[in-house]
Amino acid sequence: MTFRGILPSILLLGALTACSGTHTDRFDVSVKNDLDKPITLFLTKSGPPLEDGWWSPEDLSFRTAAGDESIVGQVIDPGRTAASGPIEGTFDRGSMPYLRIYAGKHSLPDLLATSGGHPDRLDIPLPVGKTEWIVNRREGRLIVTTPGK
Repeated sequence: MTFRGILPSILLLGALTACSGTHTDRFDVSVKNDLDKPITLFLTKSGPPLEDGWWSPEDLSFRTAAGDESIVGQVIDPGRTAASGPIEGTFDRGSMPYLRIYAGKHSLPDLLATSGGHPDRLDIPLPVGKTEWIVNRREGRLIVTTPGK
């Protein structure tokens, strides 16, 4: 095969790779619970691909037996801090990482009934790298702050 025969193949492969838009990022998330009750956390995505460590309650509902009342997510008791440690996530173009926080310790059906915008649920866009959050309540709604603010 000549260079002219190889060049279109190389260009096509490059174009397909560039169009895929998939990238991998690394996160290290720490969350302190300053509420007087537990909180439940999830690292989630707004799109594909599905992967371990990034399952939302909605994703879990497809993988869980009907009637399963077990507690899902990372539960943090009042006054305690939990950290993810380094975790990687792969994201398609347009897919965003989120830290999802629910006030309380809930079963999967309870979590599914708590939609975005509910005062006991908070979805925070997750920046790449190390982040530290403190969960509290203001005017009846969940809020997060960073240490020292």
